[in-house]
Amino acid sequence: MEAPENDSLTWQEKHHGVYSRSVDATEKLYLSAADVTKPLGRQWAMLCFAIRIEYSGSDLIEATRQAWKSIRYHDPILASTTKDGRRYYQVGNEMEIEYWLRETFVIHDSAENGDQDAKQLQPTLRSVQRATLHLIPRTQEIVLQVTHDLIDGISVQYLFDQLLSLLAAPPALHGHWVGSMPTTGIAITAAGSMPGNTLWQRMRLSENDTTRVVAAAKQRGLTPTHVVRAAGVLAAKKHGGHSEEKNHLSMGMFDLRYLCDKPYREATAPYFTCIPLVLPPASFIDTAHQLKDYYSGWKEDMRSRLPMIEPSSATFLQLMSTPSPEPSNIMSVSSLGRFEPRLTSMHGKVKMIDFWMTFETPTSGISTFMWTRAGVLTWLICDNEAFHQEGSIARYIEMTREELFEGLELKEE
Repeated sequence: MEAPENDSLTWQEKHHGVYSRSVDATEKLYLSAADVTKPLGRQWAMLCFAIRIEYSGSDLIEATRQAWKSIRYHDPILASTTKDGRRYYQVGNEMEIEYWLRETFVIHDSAENGDQDAKQLQPTLRSVQRATLHLIPRTQEIVLQVTHDLIDGISVQYLFDQLLSLLAAPPALHGHWVGSMPTTGIAITAAGSMPGNTLWQRMRLSENDTTRVVAAAKQRGLTPTHVVRAAGVLAAKKHGGHSEEKNHLSMGMFDLRYLCDKPYREATAPYFTCIPLVLPPASFIDTAHQLKDYYSGWKEDMRSRLPMIEPSSATFLQLMSTPSPEPSNIMSVSSLGRFEPRLTSMHGKVKMIDFWMTFETPTSGISTFMWTRAGVLTWLICDNEAFHQEGSIARYIEMTREELFEGLELKEE
């Protein structure tokens, strides 16, 4: 007999082995936004995270397959699906696990795609219902394709760290995970032409330049997030040919894990919210300090502002659904922070030697991400090929670098 459905965020057994709950505010935002762009043939905010590893074990395919299965037991929500505002999860019996693996674990070594690397593969990927792991044995690259209602840029670091640990030391599996899935808890607060493929480029500073930038920022009471984003703002104004008097509108992402109980801080879930930002014209240092005030002010007063997030999400969806009189070039910015110790590069004999990601962007805006890993600062740009030329994005990245070094009074080496 099926249990009646309600609006509770607590997992309830709908019928034998199948659990269900309502989607929360953050999940609803991304699921609804994805529906807006589905008629365009693209799923807004579909994420691809990619790592390249050095693996000397005997069978990378089987090791990755078993690791992916273990991750399902740890984070079963990755195997969930959504329908009509509810999330569903089926407890993994042997038959269901095999079906799930056939659907979500994809090996790219056939004659048709054997020469592809992860960057070539990513534009060919289309929407998926459940989180999917792609393995390219030839290049030892692993791509996680997942919708944003399931994960964010912080939790993926924990997930990849777990994956690397499992590859380095495969565990013995002890039965199926059957317990209750962790509630998302406070995560409910996170509040022209047809588009083509989403592509990406990145700026990666050397370890020495990263050290210099961090030190120069710290000397001015700032962080890498403040100064890189300030450089990106000033570069965008110049790149777009805007007047100096024009305000800059953007979106910032805020991690909410510090508000959660400790057992849930490493859970695979989008524990964040996005908050709009308007920056008036200013110098590099003044812009960086405005950004510092923006990030610090919201974080210090986040609890009292949580009720604003759901209405803000509704407004954002309305804006997405309303045709704009002119193409939008809004820039979203996510700072994933320093990966270590959430995601470390060395796990026994397994070493991660690269990481990148994409955010499906079926609009004329750009999505940007920054992080520091292994002492190297990265600024990655996702754009849609229908609206931006490759050389134009490369120039914007170079202009951002120039603004960063000039603003911090550093000489290029």
